Amino acid sequence: MAPAAAPARSSAARLLSYLLTPDPSLNYGFLIIVYTCLSLLTLALAGAQYAYADAGVKGYWIITSPCVPGLLYLIFLRSQAGGTGWSEEGRGAAKKRH
Repeated sequence: MAPAAAPARSSAARLLSYLLTPDPSLNYGFLIIVYTCLSLLTLALAGAQYAYADAGVKGYWIITSPCVPGLLYLIFLRSQAGGTGWSEEGRGAAKKRH
């Protein structure tokens, strides 16, 4: 009797797997630094809007607000990748400079 074939993965499962699997070619450490700065800018703009009620900054925090969940997503991917999140090429270049 032949073994039963494994069920094919649905396209949704493949997409979810793709989104939750870290890419080794990305430098997650650098991306986290950039997204952290943009998230802090979001908080500063939102704070300025509500603290000063100044029409000059009203609503500008909405532009950078997608960086906050993006930061959480990058932190999750970095934890899945293990290590520091810095790419191997970046570590090699840093060692050569010192």
